[in-house]
Amino acid sequence: MPQTGALGAPFLALLLLAAAGCVLTAGAALVLSLRFTEGGTAVRTGALTVGWVTVLGCLAAFLTYDHVWAVGIGWGALVVALSRHRETRAWFERGRLLAP
Repeated sequence: MPQTGALGAPFLALLLLAAAGCVLTAGAALVLSLRFTEGGTAVRTGALTVGWVTVLGCLAAFLTYDHVWAVGIGWGALVVALSRHRETRAWFERGRLLAP
């Protein structure tokens, strides 16, 4: 069994916490993508939330690790910006056809 050293356990806990955040964000994005055709306020709000989480998470990684995370900041900001438009809100709130 490998030894973790003096800072092994706290470092491993920090990595697992970061991985859990990534998994939760990816899961939320997957669920939203499956419900996107249904529209609705909840889907638009969920897209805004995932966009902000992506921006904030990538900003933290950008400031502490590497500048390549600026791409994630840009994509998250694009999702937030497009989700806040009046036309986008109207599209999500439009009436849907009922299934037969």
